Amino acid sequence: MWRLQSSLFAASQGLEWLAIAAIIGAVAVLLTKFAKKDARGKSQVDWTTPLLIVLVAACLFGASMLTLRASNRVLKSNVIDLSNEISEFAKAHEGNQAQEPGEKSRHYIDRMLAQGHELEQQYRDQYVDKVVYAREQLQLREISDGEFERFYREPTNPVTIHIIADRLEVMSRKL
Repeated sequence: MWRLQSSLFAASQGLEWLAIAAIIGAVAVLLTKFAKKDARGKSQVDWTTPLLIVLVAACLFGASMLTLRASNRVLKSNVIDLSNEISEFAKAHEGNQAQEPGEKSRHYIDRMLAQGHELEQQYRDQYVDKVVYAREQLQLREISDGEFERFYREPTNPVTIHIIADRLEVMSRKL
């Protein structure tokens, strides 16, 4: 699904550039028509060609907008799915965060550090590439979040992973 969204976004941008080129072409055709003069010295303008070019440009621009909307819908769906998946991952690792009765402080700290490193490695292995790609796609659409930016690469505990999931969901709503 991520590839589909990326392809749709690229197609929308390409169609937009084609529409711009068609408008420029229509202007160029009009300028050349105005430059031509008949035998009596008067300008004759045939509006058919420029109007057809403008119509093609409008169709390309409309197709670009429809493709962009489809791309945004697919991206929104993908980001929400990723957010839910990350949220479930964090819930599964919330487990034993409290200090157990009788557990020595040093042992508790060592256990928490080990769990934190393991959690961070699992997040990196399973999600960081997807999260980075989602972030890039959202930034192409000028959507970002400061809190997300602080944690998305190296979360240290289930709380920061929940923050990543929550901020992804919030940003997806802006699409």
